Amino acid sequence: MKRIKSKNQKKTKPARRSARSPRASCAGLPENMAIYNDPSRFPCEAVLNSFLEPLAKTLHAKYLEDMMAAGNKDHPSVVSWEVLPEELKESNRRVARKIGENLRLLGYDYSGKNTPFPAVEQFDEATILKLAQKQHEDWMEEKQKNGWTYAPLSRGLKAARAKHTPVAWAKLTAQKQEDLAIAELRKNKHTHLLVAWSDLPEKELKKDIAIAENIIPLLKNIELKVYRTI
Repeated sequence: MKRIKSKNQKKTKPARRSARSPRASCAGLPENMAIYNDPSRFPCEAVLNSFLEPLAKTLHAKYLEDMMAAGNKDHPSVVSWEVLPEELKESNRRVARKIGENLRLLGYDYSGKNTPFPAVEQFDEATILKLAQKQHEDWMEEKQKNGWTYAPLSRGLKAARAKHTPVAWAKLTAQKQEDLAIAELRKNKHTHLLVAWSDLPEKELKKDIAIAENIIPLLKNIELKVYRTI
C-alpha cells in the first residue's frame, strides 16, 4: 500500500556541508573557536590578535632601529617598550590590529595553511604606498576620535621658544627644537600631522612606508604568509 503524502508536507533536503575556504583553518587556532558567530570567517584574525603585543613590540623595535639609523636618538619616542608612554604603545597595537583589514582592502590576505595562491614575498612599490597611506588615515581617524585637532608646528615652536633665552634656544639642534614644539602642542591635544598624506613631512612619510614594508616579515614571524586574492 502506497503512502499518500500530504499536500502541506514539505520535502526535506539533506543539509549541505559548508565549503571551507583555504583560510578556514589557521595555524595555532582550534577549529572550534567560539569567539566569532561564524568560526570559519577570518579565523587567522584570532591568531593575529593573540600575537598583538609581540607584533606591537616588533613594530616599535623597527621604528627604534630606523630612528637610530637616521640619527634621531634624542626623540622622546626613541625609548624602550617598557618606558614608552601607553598612548604610543596603543598606537603600535592599532597598527597591528589593522594589518589584516588593510591587506584585504588591497586584494591580499594571509593564512597559516596552504592556499591555492602563491605566497607574496615582497609588496610592489604601489602597494607599499597604498598601505602606508592607509596607515596614516587610520592614525588620523584614531586621533580625531580621541579629541585631537590640527595645529601648525609654528605654534608649538613659538610656545617652546618663549621658555628659553634666545642664546639657549639657538644652541638647541633643529630636531630638539621640533621635539619641544611637538611636546607643547601635545599638551592641548594638538598635532601638526593631521593633514593629508601628500602634505606630510618627508620623514613622517618614511615612517609609514617602513611599517608597510615590514608587514610580510612581521607575519612570517608568527608563521602566517601573505598571498594575493585578485
